[in-house]
Amino acid sequence: MTQVMIFGSNGQDGRCLTELLQKQGIEVVGISRSSGVDLCHSDSIAELLKTHQPSQVYYLAAFHHSSDQKIDSEVTLWDQSIKTHLTAPTLILENIRQICPETRFFYASSSLVFGGASGKLSESTPRDPDSPYGITKAAGMNVCRYYRERYGLFASSGILFNHESEFRAPKFLTKKIVLAVLAIQKGSSERLKLGSLSAQVDWGYARDYVEAMTLILKHETADDFVISSGELHSVRQFVELAFSKAGLDYSKFVDEDPLLLQRVLPSRLGDFSKLRSLTGWTPKTSFDKLIEILLVSEGVQIVRK
Repeated sequence: MTQVMIFGSNGQDGRCLTELLQKQGIEVVGISRSSGVDLCHSDSIAELLKTHQPSQVYYLAAFHHSSDQKIDSEVTLWDQSIKTHLTAPTLILENIRQICPETRFFYASSSLVFGGASGKLSESTPRDPDSPYGITKAAGMNVCRYYRERYGLFASSGILFNHESEFRAPKFLTKKIVLAVLAIQKGSSERLKLGSLSAQVDWGYARDYVEAMTLILKHETADDFVISSGELHSVRQFVELAFSKAGLDYSKFVDEDPLLLQRVLPSRLGDFSKLRSLTGWTPKTSFDKLIEILLVSEGVQIVRK
């Protein structure tokens, strides 16, 4: 295999994928915000592809906005979402078509493309996004399908459900919980405030999910694939387990405040049976193990009972 290019290499998934590929002896060209590459400038992308001629390109860049973040400007939110999730991958695919049409392309999409749909969701579930993130991710998937069907490019999409790792940014729910556990274990009296303990989430481990991405690009044909754990767990379960593993009773340290939520998300359960059937992939990391990995990575002392 020649070089593999990862756009969004400094993000959670990019870091996990880079480590996985390098362990396999694959040379990785990482492109991040600090790389100085303008992803909305076709000539910059063309130069990258001409120089490296990658066998695979993973587009993992994303503009995140969590459910408890206030929106300062709808215009900025839309502008950044469109540039990141639609314009940049379109320019990359167009340049792949012209420069290295044998290159295989992976686009990281999101379960938010399903909008308000709840229950078990698969590739055949109608996409009905209701947020700038979901709408632009769905548009990015459509661009992949366009280049796949019109030009025969190998352009696959992964519909990623919630996945966590040691590399999560502090603004994400799981990281907030883990950092609160660490602080309380060290003696902090500050209470953790969460929007909803009853919310249910399909949570997986990012290192499992990037392995799925590699299998998707190794598959004989390009397509769209759900990547999920196939299990639902409540925020309360996550909190209770995280605090319990640190020898703490969460009820003494956690407050629920629905006013913190800017939007309420439905319970989305991913059906990854298509991915399992075609590639053999299944998640290796249990919900319990995931939480322990996150705690240990931050220095929380696990209390064995």
